Amino acid sequence: MSVSSASDPDSARLAVLYRLGLLDGPDSADFDALVDLAAARFACPIVLLVLLDRDRLWFQAMHGLGVRQIPRAEAFCDQTIRGDQPLVVGDALRDPRFRGNALVTGELGIRFYAGMPLAVAGQKVATLALLDRVARDLSAEQLAALRQFGLIAETLLQSRALRQEAADQARLLQHAGRLSGFGAWELDLRRGFPLHPDALPRPDGHSPGRAMVPVPDLERYARPDRDRLQAAIDHCAATGAPMELEADVLTAGGEARRVRLRAEAEQEDGRPVRLVGSLEDITETWAMRQQLQQLLQQDALTGLANRSLLQHRLDAALAAPPPPGQAVALLLLDLDNFQELNDRHGHALGDAVLREVGRRLQQAVGGSGLAARTGSDEFAVLVPALEPGRLATLAEGLAVLLRQPMALPEGLVISLTVSLGAALGPQQGRDGEALMRHADIALSHGRRSGRGQTTLFSSQIAERFEQRRDAIQLVSEALAGGWLRPFYQPKYRLSDRHLQGFEALARIVTPEGRVIGPAQFWPALQDPQTARRVGTRMLADITEDLRHWRAAGLPETRVALNVTEADFTGGDLAARVLARLDACGVPPTALTIEVTETVFLADASPMIAETLEEMAGAGIDISLDDFGTGYASLTHLRDFPIQELKIDKSFTDRLEDDAGSALIVETMIRLAHGLGMRVVAEGVEHAEQHDRLTRMGCDLGQGFLYGRPAPAAEAAARLALA
Repeated sequence: MSVSSASDPDSARLAVLYRLGLLDGPDSADFDALVDLAAARFACPIVLLVLLDRDRLWFQAMHGLGVRQIPRAEAFCDQTIRGDQPLVVGDALRDPRFRGNALVTGELGIRFYAGMPLAVAGQKVATLALLDRVARDLSAEQLAALRQFGLIAETLLQSRALRQEAADQARLLQHAGRLSGFGAWELDLRRGFPLHPDALPRPDGHSPGRAMVPVPDLERYARPDRDRLQAAIDHCAATGAPMELEADVLTAGGEARRVRLRAEAEQEDGRPVRLVGSLEDITETWAMRQQLQQLLQQDALTGLANRSLLQHRLDAALAAPPPPGQAVALLLLDLDNFQELNDRHGHALGDAVLREVGRRLQQAVGGSGLAARTGSDEFAVLVPALEPGRLATLAEGLAVLLRQPMALPEGLVISLTVSLGAALGPQQGRDGEALMRHADIALSHGRRSGRGQTTLFSSQIAERFEQRRDAIQLVSEALAGGWLRPFYQPKYRLSDRHLQGFEALARIVTPEGRVIGPAQFWPALQDPQTARRVGTRMLADITEDLRHWRAAGLPETRVALNVTEADFTGGDLAARVLARLDACGVPPTALTIEVTETVFLADASPMIAETLEEMAGAGIDISLDDFGTGYASLTHLRDFPIQELKIDKSFTDRLEDDAGSALIVETMIRLAHGLGMRVVAEGVEHAEQHDRLTRMGCDLGQGFLYGRPAPAAEAAARLALA
């Protein structure tokens, strides 16, 4: 350690630092706990409590780093202590102050830094630093949390300074031996005389001093600490084993304190005759630990429990089953369209909504359960003891409560809807992880049916989830192995049975040659990510087949590709389709895009309309599939660029034996023709259906009567005969 002169402008700061007695010293459990908790809170791989010496940085506590000191000249922290506010460097490679720094360019490869200056006695002697090897930013909420952690670190340092000053002045701990603490005490087991600490307020409330007084009054210790302390003393006296415990004690003046007691037994002739120990007032440190614990278990924005505390309470509730006739109820809630609200009105108003949701949930739960915020717009309610028959009522009550209008700043009033999934333990999950998973399965199942759904977990939902999971696994393996391929079903002009094109249908062909139809993997297509991957693969294969057919000199044809709502995600579908056609040298007129009525009902329908307009403008036909079976309005026929209408197979099947179906089909044909659209009848399997549709004026037919879906080679052969 270097010595500072009075003329050194840094001397006052260094004097405070050196008085702490931390440099080159051992680790401290409090500081270590602080950086570990900060690493978990900010999901940061490196967190340091840094003491700034004259020419070096000493890492008093480290998480994720294996060195104890580095030169100060290389340090971000040297800049941090020059100001009063946190220093945040989102990307050090782009910051001219640090991009040439060895910590950035060297093996450590630091890209992100956030540091909070820490002051003791008015001097900035340390920093709390977060570091990462990838560039990132801190949100306003995270920045506020960093300030809170900095305040805690500052308090711990100041507490250390006070303790060090007391130790320097009085040189306590006269009889504690290997033990550490603020005061030493001795209990003569033969006479029952204790010696209280020299510097701490004694349990009898009198001033410090080495006065001999009777055995401490155990009545001043709160239960169950009183019983624990007596048992620890008895055990130490009987066996000679060391004792250590923390307890709450009330002084004669009525002040509640938290103390840590340690002791060892001195023996004579093999028998314990004296207990020698330390008593440490840890009230402030304990309060800091509690504050840290609360910080890690509480959502900073809403004041509700966070996911960590929810999981802990859930595990505890399931470990101690509820009374007979009751169950542990877990309800998960998602705010519908919250991101859209955030985008439209800003994060400040979004935060106000989240706080109001938290307030309402806390009010509804009261002392009977726990309300938690588990994600950005995700909440949970845990009720440790609930009659199973009341779960639906509770769930619906929460949904109704959150649907009530919210009066927000600037006079804005909004109404929310929530999607809710619930499960009961231990019947539907014997541990916290299982019950959480099943409640989430119920939530996801309901959301696939639309927004604002309340869904209770059941064995049927679990079975559908398993089927969906297996189907997703099957499709993922098929995509990875190249087994998913387009099969082509022909479409013929009814008037002369001339081939007019194909619809591409996804099939899985296993290495053994087995063809798996959509019935076995349809649930996977309800998963947006899987559906988008399938759509991308189908587009690539279809355009490649069209390229081959054109190169082989086959007649020009048109192939229909089915797209789902997931394919429109990101708003780049038109660009991707047109780019792929151009790459393969295939004109847009060779492709038809088929969409179902449900696509028009999606939240992103304005963006979907723009995408369809862009593709239609480029020459791609848009076909409305399964018309008449969904919820589409006739306005969709008017407002969307549709060139083709497909009559669902369910109408074709009953064309001959149901006058109502025949009338509906004939009406749809006239309506489509009136709007300038061609009509395709699906599921044509008999000549009678073909003839009836022809008489009705239907343009095209598709079904087993003309051909089953077949691989590209068979489709090419059919096209060669056209």
